[in-house]
Amino acid sequence: MPSTILNPPEPIDPTALGFSHTVSTPVGGALVFIAGQYGCDHTGQTTSPGVTTQVERSFAILLIAVHAVGLGAGDVVHIRSYIVDHEPDKLEILVGALRRIWAIAARRRLWSAWPLSPCPACSSKSRRSPPAP
Repeated sequence: MPSTILNPPEPIDPTALGFSHTVSTPVGGALVFIAGQYGCDHTGQTTSPGVTTQVERSFAILLIAVHAVGLGAGDVVHIRSYIVDHEPDKLEILVGALRRIWAIAARRRLWSAWPLSPCPACSSKSRRSPPAP
């Protein structure tokens, strides 16, 4: 069975930019892949230089795509994010939005942000497990 491409009418027609908002595939059951989203208006222009506004708009667009294929926020199982000029304050804005939008399902979901802030357990060789014998 072939994959299905769906581009909801809002926020932007992505085909001119060379991508699609969603692709559904029957492989492994039914999977839906949603393209990376950013805080843009219907013309593709960034809506605000502010991180909070961009995060809110990008998640609003993500949910438009999720709803367009008949799913909801609780069906999302993985989110990747990219933060330009990463710093802890920006990561807190992102994490706050994730917690608010996916409050009920937050403990069951996986998120990754790039670049990751190093955690003490991961950044220190002395805390890593020794290699297997």
